[in-house]
Amino acid sequence: MSKDYSPGALTKLSINGTPYAALSCDFGKRGMILRRNGLRGTREHYAADARRGPYRVAGSISLEPDPDGFAAMMALIVGSGGNIAEQLTDFSVVVDRYESIYTYANVKVNRARIYGRQGGIMGMDLDLIGTTEAESGSVNTPADNGPYIFADSILTLAATSREVSSFELLIDNHIDGERFLNSLTLPKVIELDRTIQLNTTHPFNDTNKDLYDQAVAGATGSLAINDGTTPHTISFGILQVPAESPAIRGKVEEVLTLNMEAVRSSAGVASISFV
Repeated sequence: MSKDYSPGALTKLSINGTPYAALSCDFGKRGMILRRNGLRGTREHYAADARRGPYRVAGSISLEPDPDGFAAMMALIVGSGGNIAEQLTDFSVVVDRYESIYTYANVKVNRARIYGRQGGIMGMDLDLIGTTEAESGSVNTPADNGPYIFADSILTLAATSREVSSFELLIDNHIDGERFLNSLTLPKVIELDRTIQLNTTHPFNDTNKDLYDQAVAGATGSLAINDGTTPHTISFGILQVPAESPAIRGKVEEVLTLNMEAVRSSAGVASISFV
């Protein structure tokens, strides 16, 4: 019997052997056809003038991970054991697309966005780059565990726990996705840089007033997450923040927005770590 519909609800995927209940996935193979463009006395293009060109393995996966899945991903985003690493561990991604299963090799996290907003679930968006696709593999069913929610978070800035209505942590490993050389696939996935940004929004009141117009030296900070069973903490060496005046958006509470960059401290504390 033929199948004329591929329901997304029946797909699943794993990252580095851990199955995740993903929200969406457009990670996969992206090929190209190279075509010469010579003069032929016609505006027509000919089929025989084409060759198969390099293909990329890239795209995004969106998650709302449980505590164990969150920890497993942070090790891939930052480094083994949550300690910052100059060279990240590569891993495989297996995607069961219902009709076929595909395995993607030598994958690294190019960019990660970890975010939360009051009243909601904490999420994670991954931008990934790998090398090859093969039609193979298997995926187990994801564990039946609850996710972290925003109310599980405790944000500490300048040594004080803060009221916060939203946060967005952006970790960019600046993967070189164009180094094909004389190959139809990336021969290796290489990190070029690392930039880390933490964006938060706060009520502008006497408790948070000291966060406005901070000294350029910056201050330490951390984001702790605890669902009552499994605690984790993301720590930052120094958070430097340019001044940005609180916004007045009508007859509602004034909001202070902080767009901070996490950097290594003068005492040698890494820009980011995870436990």
